[in-house]
Amino acid sequence: MVPLERIAVGVTTWPARVMSPGEVSSMGQGGIRFMPCNGQRSAVFDLLGEDLNRAGMHCSIDPQVQEAIWEKLAFNAAFNGVCAVTRQTVDGLANPQGEALLQRVLDEVLSVAHAHGVAASAERVGAAVRDALDHHRGHQPSMLQDLLAGRATETGAIHGAVLQVADRLGIAVPVTRTLHALVSLSGNAGAVAPR
Repeated sequence: MVPLERIAVGVTTWPARVMSPGEVSSMGQGGIRFMPCNGQRSAVFDLLGEDLNRAGMHCSIDPQVQEAIWEKLAFNAAFNGVCAVTRQTVDGLANPQGEALLQRVLDEVLSVAHAHGVAASAERVGAAVRDALDHHRGHQPSMLQDLLAGRATETGAIHGAVLQVADRLGIAVPVTRTLHALVSLSGNAGAVAPR
């Protein structure tokens, strides 16, 4: 077992695309927020943060990292799910229907976060969504990339995680639940033999 002081929890907001095995490309800007799991800053993680900043990765060690994680979860549940189901790039959702659907998912995930005791910010998530719609033109979220490449998606880790907490807390999340089902079915579509 690895001691908690040697493990960090965090989030990155860098949009990325796998170009080929071992080659990743990023479009746009982002940042990294993390904190040691034990909640205590350490020299090792301070050095890691400094190294990441020297590399231009915009890193901060953040005691409020759970807020950042839930905000990213809301963002990813919305964009990954909707883009995967519709086969649209991020900017393909920059229309009234797309934005309304994104907002429904964001509202559901943030309501779960708040009930779970995490003060995730609707304003920060909304700003991130607006930035993505305006600047991440042509970007395919990872779930869409996975579906198009015939790989397993991370809908269980994203939508499934929200559903698990929502179910435990008795919170209805119908749009998120539907996206999870649709992405799961889409990912299994290649396994169905033709008649």
